[in-house]
Amino acid sequence: MKSSRSRGRVLLVFGICFIAGGLLVLVQRNVYKSVAVVEAGSVPGAGYDDHFIPEQFALIQSDTILTNVIAKLKLNESWGEKYNRGRRLSDAQAEKRLKRELDLDFVNNTRFLKIGVYDRDPNEAAVLANAVAETYSEYRTKDLRRLAAADPHPRYSLESIATVVMDRAEAGLKPVKPNPRLAGVMMFLGMLLAMAGIVRRNSARISNYFVEMYREDH
Repeated sequence: MKSSRSRGRVLLVFGICFIAGGLLVLVQRNVYKSVAVVEAGSVPGAGYDDHFIPEQFALIQSDTILTNVIAKLKLNESWGEKYNRGRRLSDAQAEKRLKRELDLDFVNNTRFLKIGVYDRDPNEAAVLANAVAETYSEYRTKDLRRLAAADPHPRYSLESIATVVMDRAEAGLKPVKPNPRLAGVMMFLGMLLAMAGIVRRNSARISNYFVEMYREDH
């Protein structure tokens, strides 16, 4: 009996946690996501490298790229106004925030990189994604041309080597967060667990109730 009540208590606690989690998801502020697509390019004749995608993701998130984006968009000042009570953010603070909002992905078996950025403002999400894509594209193009120029017998012009922004990011029309479907599932599961917990904790009373009803009928 005691074991049944303990299990019921555990189920009830888990149920309440799931319901609370669903409510927290619902009350989150809207967050939008914008994605720019970049064709990373390569030196002609170079084979595919398994480390290519991780290396490019590391480059996009590096100081080399992000500090240039921060300077170009003056994020130290604008984010200081929005998130730091008007006090200017340091480069390290702005970079940490920008890196946290990045969502990098790729198209399988291609050199297409997806540079996504989350933000509460859909327009700013698009501006940030495009700025990161453009800064990466410029740096990558220069690096590829530097490598190509070192070839003693070039078979191509340096101008033909480039990293291209294939699709520019646009402001999202619908927020990607909060997720009402996830919140609904969490709250539904929470109610099921809570009900199961209540039944478990009161199983003896419920059994006695039905026994008494049976006796009265007979």
